[in-house]
Amino acid sequence: MDPEEIEELVRGYTPAQKKAILEKVPLWTLHRYFMWSNLLRVKFDLVAQEMPPLPEVDRESEVIARFAGEFGMFMSYFYGSLYVVVEGWREMKLSDPTVEALLKSPNVDLLRKYRNGVFHYQKTYLDKKFHRLWGEGVDVVNWVRELDDAFSEFFVRQFPLPDEEQ
Repeated sequence: MDPEEIEELVRGYTPAQKKAILEKVPLWTLHRYFMWSNLLRVKFDLVAQEMPPLPEVDRESEVIARFAGEFGMFMSYFYGSLYVVVEGWREMKLSDPTVEALLKSPNVDLLRKYRNGVFHYQKTYLDKKFHRLWGEGVDVVNWVRELDDAFSEFFVRQFPLPDEEQ
């Protein structure tokens, strides 16, 4: 946010309210990245639900075809954008026991490399930055879901809906 936007945001509030709002601006920014990532997760889930099982015949070609289509695109953009949230989390030095436990996983660095593979041109189609997450990662699908859920729970606590505030 630029200074004019911030001033508009806090106009009409008491000094104490302004202070509370301004302290949350960096967190709102990270929350935006989380929301984008989570929207990609929703789209990925919808596409994944519509996918038929992989046929046993020519399985490699089918995997490549899925990776090139909506399934691979939404999965990759979801995973890559989730790592952006991890970066922001670490840069802001935020803390939450559930998130911190999940960020101790060796999957974090593999997710970083996967993100780099997604958002930086790679000369090979299935570059090692992609397949290392699956080959070396530990329970990757569940870990990604747990991490996304942990971020979600954190932000819900940070930004309760008006009827949830006490």
